[in-house]
Amino acid sequence: MILQNLKNAVELREKLTILNNSDNWKLVCELLEKNDIEYLKSLLLTKEYQTLEDRNRDKDRLKIYQSLINLPDYYLKILQQEETEIKNPDPYFDKVDEIKKSKNKQ
Repeated sequence: MILQNLKNAVELREKLTILNNSDNWKLVCELLEKNDIEYLKSLLLTKEYQTLEDRNRDKDRLKIYQSLINLPDYYLKILQQEETEIKNPDPYFDKVDEIKKSKNKQ
């Protein structure tokens, strides 16, 4: 995954959080929702398409706009998952410490 190659995941997380909370990003999302997404949804419900390809093209455009709006959140979730995987790659790691402690007590 491309995010694994990043040297400073903390910095990326901060930048994504700033982007997600910025007024400019909120404006872009609002414009997309009001103009493009609502328009495409209404088209898909009301328009009679000549071909299935035309309909699928509009469905794909709708998915792209929706995924664009969720982009910062998506990458923040990926970063969080990668951090938890890196911190504890072995599911029995904590158990080893518990076993060592119990042996020392005996």
